[in-house]
Amino acid sequence: CFDIKFYVDIDEDIQKTRWYRRAKERDLGESADRVYNNALSKAKIYIRPSKSDADFVLNGEASIECYQIFIEKVMNIVREYMQMP
Repeated sequence: CFDIKFYVDIDEDIQKTRWYRRAKERDLGESADRVYNNALSKAKIYIRPSKSDADFVLNGEASIECYQIFIEKVMNIVREYMQMP
């Protein structure tokens, strides 16, 4: 019925800052750099290329509230479509 692709784009410095904050909360310790670099290398291969195929590119720096509003609007469109004869 629907085939919609979303990509969440975020500045690498902000992404790194957020990642290390979560790593600290999870007590990754000295393995944090290794895990981050591994995830980053995989993202460059498998995730970032999908940006060019995305129907929507979302700003990863937006607030959760903005995402909630966006998702609700998308869901309203889907609900309307599903009610069509």
